[in-house]
Amino acid sequence: MNRRDIEVDFLEKIQEITGVQVFSSSDLQYMNASDLKKERCVSRTLTSEIIEKYTKTHDEKDNRVYEQINIYRNTISFVFIGNSKHVQEARKFFEHMQGQNWWIARNGLKYVLENVGSIIDISTALPAGYTEKNIIDISVRIQSSSIAKVPLVKKVILKIRGIVNV
Repeated sequence: MNRRDIEVDFLEKIQEITGVQVFSSSDLQYMNASDLKKERCVSRTLTSEIIEKYTKTHDEKDNRVYEQINIYRNTISFVFIGNSKHVQEARKFFEHMQGQNWWIARNGLKYVLENVGSIIDISTALPAGYTEKNIIDISVRIQSSSIAKVPLVKKVILKIRGIVNV
């Protein structure tokens, strides 16, 4: 699961909860200004770092299997433009989903919410008008694994004989 997939999952849920227009910041560059609605939510992944690595090795019939599991922490920022009630609804929904046990494989989850940040008001007052903007940051842990199968080589003992020059 990559960063964009996580953002899309959260944006779909935010749209379901609030009904505002949602999109990733990478999609913003391809949109026309006329397509933007007054109330919207834009997401952006701020950081993505590996915080844990685990390796496992076991033998199968003819292969040795090497598995590496990486646990990532992604911090995603959501900017809500428009009414502040939307950011409050989203934060209220997500803060009740924070995971106590972050070990994903045992729970069968795609990702676990580690932390839902507080609401930050970055509203701007310009001569053209007042724009209400609010931000929440969400930290998410995800797991990815890589598996490599290496064929086992059987041990062979060779007796090499040759001609000796005397």
